[in-house]
Amino acid sequence: MPFHADAEQLANFVREMQDKHDAIGRMITNAHNHATTLQGPAFQGGAGTAFQNTFEQFLTSANKMNEALMQNSQNLQSAGKKYAEMEETNLSTLNQQSNSLNWA
Repeated sequence: MPFHADAEQLANFVREMQDKHDAIGRMITNAHNHATTLQGPAFQGGAGTAFQNTFEQFLTSANKMNEALMQNSQNLQSAGKKYAEMEETNLSTLNQQSNSLNWA
């Protein structure tokens, strides 16, 4: 399935992904802050420690996934820029060749 997008669409996509990345980052931070304030009998002892460790692993994984999603959108932006540069170079080359064939 082909992918079609112009430079402006790619830039908009990357901006949207940055906004989503920032929002997810805030949610992760809020979850971490909330989890660290949990106290009481239910969060003490082995079960409490297990919960805290598991939740920390979850937050670490969530951060890694969030960073990977942002990296993918940045890679897409970079590929789009390179493609646009190649198109420009190819068009310039074709124009030069076309002009050199103009025998008028």
